[in-house]
Amino acid sequence: MIRVKRKINFVDVVDALTDLFILRGPPAYVRSDNVLCRENLAA
Repeated sequence: MIRVKRKINFVDVVDALTDLFILRGPPAYVRSDNVLCRENLAA
């Protein structure tokens, strides 16, 4: 799924994931690399 906006907040992410879960069922896992980027910036 692709949602295009200048900024995507957590509500937009939850909405997109909810739509996908309804269409395709829940995934075995969800992977995100944004956490790693945030941890590197905090160091």
